[in-house]
Amino acid sequence: MTEENLIAPTRIYSREEATEILNVSLSTVKRMIASGQIRVSQPLEMRRLFITGQALLDTGQATHDTICQHRDPIQPNRIYSRKEAAETLNVSLSTIKRLITSGQIRVSQPDGMRRVFITGQALLDFLAETEVQP
Repeated sequence: MTEENLIAPTRIYSREEATEILNVSLSTVKRMIASGQIRVSQPLEMRRLFITGQALLDTGQATHDTICQHRDPIQPNRIYSRKEAAETLNVSLSTIKRLITSGQIRVSQPDGMRRVFITGQALLDFLAETEVQP
């Protein structure tokens, strides 16, 4: 398995970041999403779209090097705090709390603790479960 297959699929990008990586306009990225050329995830009741690095690679217009410059990958075995999960997904802390409360993101919370633990795999599962079908 190449480094590209290990790392690129787990990075998350906004539409604006996708324009930089693909070197196209925002309207072109929107058309690519609408036509199904770029796969996206969109949680219920959210306007924000999540684009994975793999989806950008699949367009054939992005390279591993351009994708790696923007964000760290989501590591499936790593434990994230709510704040770290929010930063990783580029959403607010209140959005993460709402996604946890609605059950869209699975967490662990030991008895008697306020802190919740979010695995990287839970974030990846959330993205996979909310993928938009063209």
